[in-house]
This record gives sequence, structure tokens and C-alpha cells, in this order.
Amino acid sequence: MSTNITRDITVDFVEKNLIIVDFVEKDLIAVNIRSADIATKNISGLKDVEIENLEDNDVLTYYLDELKWKNKALADIIADEIIYGEVPSNTQSLPSKRFVLANACKTATLRVYFNGLSEKNITIHSNTEFSFGIDIIVGDEITVNYIKD
Repeated sequence: MSTNITRDITVDFVEKNLIIVDFVEKDLIAVNIRSADIATKNISGLKDVEIENLEDNDVLTYYLDELKWKNKALADIIADEIIYGEVPSNTQSLPSKRFVLANACKTATLRVYFNGLSEKNITIHSNTEFSFGIDIIVGDEITVNYIKD
């Protein structure tokens, strides 16, 4: 039996405090936050936050080079940061074991596919290079997915 409970909760955010919400039921819960309220009432006075042209589905992203949080469209973050289906370069002519990514990656996110199948037997040398235990030959297809570092 499914029960739908709808409850409006108003939370006043306090500058730089952590808010933890525990839900007992393991059902899908939709939380709608009015971003305009957050930006104008609660974070507008923070010196390390810069909000411009706020739109639905914007998220705060930290820019280390500027030491600031800025709003950015979620779709732009996904397009800018997540690499899907890249064909890495080989460091030598085929047959080859070692490959180079086009971008530095968060190594824990690197997924390598050999002829369409997920490959677990790889050695990560750096955030831009990895190798296989076997030679890759002409006709083999290598693709990778990862999050940029």
C-alpha cells in the first residue's frame, strides 16, 4: 500500500551551516527549493558567493582559481565536466598497451571499454595515462568515460 504525504517545510538557511534531513521511508521524495529565495534572502551577503542571472536547475559550483562559489546550469556542468565515449590516443603505434586521455581525469571515475565491454584489468599510471595487460591491435576499439579533474 502506498501513501502519499505532501508537506511544505520552510527552512531558514543560516550562513555556512550544514543542514541534514533524514527521511525514514525509502520512497522517492521530491524536494523543490525556490532558488530565488535562497539567493536573494540567504546567501546574497556572502563574500565568496557570486550569483548572476539565476535560473531553474542552476547549481553552485566552486571555482578554486577565484575562491568563489558561482551558479551554473546543471546541463553545462555535465557537458563541461563529464567525458563520455572518448577514444584515447595510444602512446605508440599498434600493437599498443598504453593510452593517453585528452583531459586529466579524476582517476576513480575512469571507466575503460574494450570492444564495447567494461575492462577492469587496467593500470592507471597518472590522471592522463593508463595501460592494458595485453596489446591492443588494429580493429580493437577502446573508449573511455570519466569526470575531468
